[in-house]
Amino acid sequence: MTARHVPETHRNDYYVVGSTPLAGAAGAHVRHAGSHLDYLYGEAAEDGQTPETGRLVLEAMHTPGHTPGSMSYLLSDPSGSPCVIFTGNRLFAGEVGRVDLAGEDLIEQLASDI
Repeated sequence: MTARHVPETHRNDYYVVGSTPLAGAAGAHVRHAGSHLDYLYGEAAEDGQTPETGRLVLEAMHTPGHTPGSMSYLLSDPSGSPCVIFTGNRLFAGEVGRVDLAGEDLIEQLASDI
């Protein structure tokens, strides 16, 4: 397999993100979440976007809640049957991601987006 894309699910300002080194090593493109934010790398993933991935289909899905720009990525097989969804910190087994990290003024809005 050859990596063509490094999809990010949400902005993380509280730790170092390895997207650009990984993309550089693989010759891939970073698809970052939160097109409204000022990124210095990659391209913004847009809702419904399906970048070229070979036989598999990787669909970007805007799923706000944990952060305003959170994205999930649905991976489907060549027949279109869903295989797995990558949600970042949006969904967990039996619960949802935190909505308080973007600041108290956004808690109610982000919680209503879930």
